[in-house]
Amino acid sequence: MKTLMAAGNQTTVWIKQGNYHQSSGFMESYFITKDQREYYKFKGLDTLYYVEYGSDSTEVTNVSKPAEKRTFAGLECNTLVVTAGETTRKYFYSPTLYMNPEYDKNNTLARFDVFAKETSSLYLGLEEEGKSYSLSETCTRVETTAVSDDVFKLPALPRKKFKLEEIIIDPEFTRSGGWTKYIETNINSEVGSKYLRPGKGEESATQTVIVRFLVNENGRI
Repeated sequence: MKTLMAAGNQTTVWIKQGNYHQSSGFMESYFITKDQREYYKFKGLDTLYYVEYGSDSTEVTNVSKPAEKRTFAGLECNTLVVTAGETTRKYFYSPTLYMNPEYDKNNTLARFDVFAKETSSLYLGLEEEGKSYSLSETCTRVETTAVSDDVFKLPALPRKKFKLEEIIIDPEFTRSGGWTKYIETNINSEVGSKYLRPGKGEESATQTVIVRFLVNENGRI
């Protein structure tokens, strides 16, 4: 799941005037204010994907500020909880780290616009619970230093809008007997006899199984 989410064990983030550059080893991501886009450069792929800031229309159903306090990187943090769709995100932020909320007011990706509006800050800790995963991020060090604009310069690669439905392609079986051969080779025939039995007075029984899988641009399932 960590690989699927392109999340590494350590992430470095550079921030300047509402722009972010995150590097995890699996992926480089760039939030560019003037473009109103987030760009993704996945390791091993020579394509720069992007999503528009306002493309996430997930409804926010809960926003709260519990009294819980945490300390990250030596800074005391307040708590903000945002629930959108099937995902709940608990942010820990330090009011001493100011970020102008105008930079992210249109950034609805993961409903970050709500965080920006409610905190005017940066988050140093995150506990995210989704339908099939949990994600935890912990800041270990904060450094104030000059950041070059070159840090946010995008790679010179072909750009492509990222849409999950565009990378899910229905399979086509063009070789006669190829799918049948694959099934005969890879399916355990004893499973059918264990779970599928003919009805009373019948000599055979059938079951339809629908299989769905993703194949990436390198051909790996």
